[in-house]
Amino acid sequence: MGIGRFISDSVLERSGDLPLPIVLASYVPGLMLGPGGRGISVAEQSGLIGNSHCGVDVYLDGYLIDNFENVLARDLVGRVHIVV
Repeated sequence: MGIGRFISDSVLERSGDLPLPIVLASYVPGLMLGPGGRGISVAEQSGLIGNSHCGVDVYLDGYLIDNFENVLARDLVGRVHIVV
């Protein structure tokens, strides 16, 4: 098993109408919002000049969500446990 970050229902409830990318970037170290607040990425020190950014895939109930920017935190309360 890998190491993950769990986002609880209480965090999702407090986050209310915030889009999922904002919630993930706020609670998971190393994640950041993409350009224009769309999507999220991982900032990774590459050892070269600057940083590299890797996209993050989000799955809900085992299915890849292509447009998770439209998912609100409150919509996930009681349905899933988010592991990043």
